[in-house]
Amino acid sequence: MKTVIMDIMKRSFTELSKESQIILGIIITIITIWEISAFLNMIERKRRWYLLSLAVGILIFSTILMQGLADLARGGHMTESVPGRILEKIPFSYGVLLLALLYGVEYLLWKKEKNTPEYLTARSVKETFDARMDGICYASMEGQPILVNIQMNEICGYLFQTEIMNANDFWEDLQNIQTSEKAEVIRNEPSLILRFSDTKVWNFLKKEVSMKDTSYQEIIAYDIAEQYQLNRELKDRNTKLNDINRRLMKFNEEVETVTRQKEMLEAKMKVHDDLGRVLLALRTYLEEPENSKRRKELLAMWKYVVNSMTYEAGEKENKKSFEELKKIADLMDVEIIFEGELPQTEKEQRVIYALLRESLNNMIKHAGGHYLYIEIDNSGEDVQICLHNDGEIPKQKIEEKGGLRNLRMMVESIDGEFRIESFPIFAIYVTLKKEKVWRK
Repeated sequence: MKTVIMDIMKRSFTELSKESQIILGIIITIITIWEISAFLNMIERKRRWYLLSLAVGILIFSTILMQGLADLARGGHMTESVPGRILEKIPFSYGVLLLALLYGVEYLLWKKEKNTPEYLTARSVKETFDARMDGICYASMEGQPILVNIQMNEICGYLFQTEIMNANDFWEDLQNIQTSEKAEVIRNEPSLILRFSDTKVWNFLKKEVSMKDTSYQEIIAYDIAEQYQLNRELKDRNTKLNDINRRLMKFNEEVETVTRQKEMLEAKMKVHDDLGRVLLALRTYLEEPENSKRRKELLAMWKYVVNSMTYEAGEKENKKSFEELKKIADLMDVEIIFEGELPQTEKEQRVIYALLRESLNNMIKHAGGHYLYIEIDNSGEDVQICLHNDGEIPKQKIEEKGGLRNLRMMVESIDGEFRIESFPIFAIYVTLKKEKVWRK
């Protein structure tokens, strides 16, 4: 075969041996038949004009070669025909190269056209839809199927033992389907969701689409098995969380009840201690000589105890006199030192009075100091309050309970901020929002 090919390449068409002519004729015939088939396929698929023109040129050239070789096969000469005279002027090697070049260019253009979406055929569109995992059905408004992919036919066959013959009947059957061994109806509105026995979960949607002023039906089946499973897990978690939340709420109610009982006990103990101190003072008063008795001081102590009992019991406290509080502090050998201006609104004054009162009680009971400082800064948008004393430094971190907890609730009830620090000295920091009255 190699010898034959070398012989063909070196000679002209008229100098080819009989064997070479036969082989070349067979090759040209096969190429011509293939090109005719390709040309008809291009016409069917409406290929571009330059690809069709190139195919026509290849057919003409291959026909000339076939005609010239046919003349030689009959024992004639190529010069006796028009194709023969044309081929006689072209060296054989040039003819082969020209034919190969034309075929190469045609192949490249054909490959480019094949990948152009504009020239997709109906078969390629069907193959694309069949490759989808979703079920797809397009039909006329009367129900006549136009395009149904494999997945949708499989769904229809699984449910109704037949392929889709009419889209309207198929959709009506879906709407009337009942839970069975094959499928469980999850919901009917706003879309139909079915769970198959093979763990597939399908969401069926139907809508009307328009193309070129013509309306069609579109029925789509989406596999939502993964989303359905995640949704079930989310519902289970929400159920567990709701159960935990109910238990926490119950526990919180129990904690609040225990806390209230504890605070009431502490309040009773504090009133008991204060009342004991006053009774002790009363005893001392009764034992003192008539000329040295201090009736006013004893009366102030009784007023203080009565006010404490009212405050600790949680009753609504009337507006107090800061001067009276100072007198009580003087009686306890404590000096209250103000820095800054007192706010003018009653609500803020009531909070400051409660802060002073609790700080005074805690100072006398625990710290044992002689000076109670209250710093008020209302120059900004908020009122900043700080209370501290010169008593003993706490040995451990102070916990908010009893009066301190009540103070926090009182401050936060009017959108304020409450904070305590135990070190380096015990201090209470409060931030109150100014009212519009203060900005005048």
